[in-house]
Amino acid sequence: MRLDSDRILVELVLSGDRSAFGDLITRHRAKSLEFAARIVGPADAEDVVQDALLAAFLGPHRLRDPDRFQAWL
Repeated sequence: MRLDSDRILVELVLSGDRSAFGDLITRHRAKSLEFAARIVGPADAEDVVQDALLAAFLGPHRLRDPDRFQAWL
């Protein structure tokens, strides 16, 4: 599934569609890893991103603006 906006994917996640969260991960994982590597170094970036993705998966209802998923993550 390739959808144009994070908003649609987040709304699908909130309605119970777990595969939509996989699409969000696919879309934002690489940039998240780059960002984390700049902060904590490449050795710890993967762990940091996995923790962030787990927190996002467990708490999507805390996201106020679905269009800003990447910034929230």
